[in-house]
Amino acid sequence: SVSHHIFDRVVLYGEAYSTALSELGEDTEREGLLRTPLRAANAMQFFTKGYQETTQGESILNDAIFNESHDEVVVVKDIDFFSLCEHHLVPFFAHIAYIPNKKVVGLSKLINCAFVFTVFSHMCMTMRGVQRINAKTVTSVLLGTFRQDPKTREEFFSLILRK
Repeated sequence: SVSHHIFDRVVLYGEAYSTALSELGEDTEREGLLRTPLRAANAMQFFTKGYQETTQGESILNDAIFNESHDEVVVVKDIDFFSLCEHHLVPFFAHIAYIPNKKVVGLSKLINCAFVFTVFSHMCMTMRGVQRINAKTVTSVLLGTFRQDPKTREEFFSLILRK
């Protein structure tokens, strides 16, 4: 079952966190760290839960797709969307944009499927390395009109950069 698989994964993550803490010289039996490996394992399971989800079809969107005739850019910015970067496993944050094609998505559902165009703020620039709080690494995936039309791309950037 899915819940059994998730439990097994959390147990494995917990063992790995315990090993990592021990290798750092920490006493995993001291009071402050007793449940830390399990808490970290549950956090990792939460942070990576989207890795098993798919954006194919309408299942992730439930019934939040509506027929509409407009085709203007829709941007959701400054949202608490986050995941882990693949290089350092630290959080990043994003803006989302899409262009409706006779259908619009309920705005709250966009957070569940940041798959068209996103700009990320990678914490690996602020938490480690150069340690610059306002530094941003911009990672973009251009698809469809965002790739083909420079004006659409420019509109997106002007919308997300506007304060």
